[in-house]
Amino acid sequence: VFGPSDAVRFVQKLLKGNERLLRAVILQEGLPVSTISRRIVKEAVKERRCKDNCTAIVIVFRRG
Repeated sequence: VFGPSDAVRFVQKLLKGNERLLRAVILQEGLPVSTISRRIVKEAVKERRCKDNCTAIVIVFRRG
């Protein structure tokens, strides 16, 4: 349903589309990363009609 690069682009689009969300991820407030995980699974199941088990793990690397 999602290739590795497709998943990365999907998550980047969500992060870039919402600067507040991006700042929250960087500050490790927690909720935004879980929201993104839910959104990618929802996209796979509802929009792309995946019939298999779906799991998403979002990892944010900080520079520093």
